[in-house]
Amino acid sequence: MRLAIISDIHANREALDTVLASIENQSVDKIICLGDLVDYGVEPSYCIEKVRRIANIILYGNHDEAAATEINLHWFNKEARKSALWTREKLSDEEKEYLKTLELSHIEDSCLFVHSTPDPQNDWYYITNWFDAAEQFDNFDQSVCFVGHSHVPGFYSLSSNQNEYSEGKIPLQMNDKIIINVGSVGQPRDRDPRACYVIADHENSTVEFIRVPYDVEKTANKISSEGVSYFHARRILLGI
Repeated sequence: MRLAIISDIHANREALDTVLASIENQSVDKIICLGDLVDYGVEPSYCIEKVRRIANIILYGNHDEAAATEINLHWFNKEARKSALWTREKLSDEEKEYLKTLELSHIEDSCLFVHSTPDPQNDWYYITNWFDAAEQFDNFDQSVCFVGHSHVPGFYSLSSNQNEYSEGKIPLQMNDKIIINVGSVGQPRDRDPRACYVIADHENSTVEFIRVPYDVEKTANKISSEGVSYFHARRILLGI
């Protein structure tokens, strides 16, 4: 079984289309999306429709929740609140209802898939380093947990004390416990603006981090021209 795992698309059409074109060459059996289809970018409807059509599993992210519901956004910063409110106005009632039907987690082939953490009391916590990961190893029974949310790719194992992420293939020791942050398609934050996704190959026990360049300037110009957030336009150019 070969899985393509994507996350945090954030209404970035150019990044999504480029990643999906890359996945077409990977001979995968399934595509799993870990959530955050919308917000920050300015083409939420396109990204919802595209992912809805091609992904086998789609999970619920915190920005999907922010855009699809009327929850208080006090925990978002000023720029994120502005973007979420703009997205709420752009989504149809049907799109909002669809987002609200998405599941928080999925289990398949000894792997757990979530948006933020495996914590059953999920409050949209972040995993950005090994210490964050170490707090989560007791929260799942599977061999591997795939997460997104932080937009920072990572490979954390119980037997190590560091982020072992590197572009390319990494062997999986299935007798270990591993948390894999698949990074972000639409808004990477590891100072590399290229889109990031993962191929999990269960037969060969490997995970592969794949980075693909896309037209970041086109996406940034769209965000700026809509007047949503100059900050979000700027950060995707820098990968921060």
